[in-house]
Amino acid sequence: MVGTSCSCIITISLNNFLRDVGGHEKIRPLWQHYFMYTVAVIWVVDSTDKERLPVLAKEILKANDHSDLMNVVYLVRLCSLHPNSFDLTLRV
Repeated sequence: MVGTSCSCIITISLNNFLRDVGGHEKIRPLWQHYFMYTVAVIWVVDSTDKERLPVLAKEILKANDHSDLMNVVYLVRLCSLHPNSFDLTLRV
């Protein structure tokens, strides 16, 4: 699919498949096609973009309503490349 990238990380006791599905507004309706067998969702957001934080909250709540994501772990990573900003990781 256009706008996604995939990685597979294999260790001795763990096998992870990671998918970056992107956050553009036009891609978001397609997220639901990747929810089955998901055990964790990592949201990465620019901490300096204050206008997108309410959008993040709305999308997390919307995703959590999906039956395939009701028991997953959410990790929110607020980060930035700007020198005067902060990085923060929250487990939801």
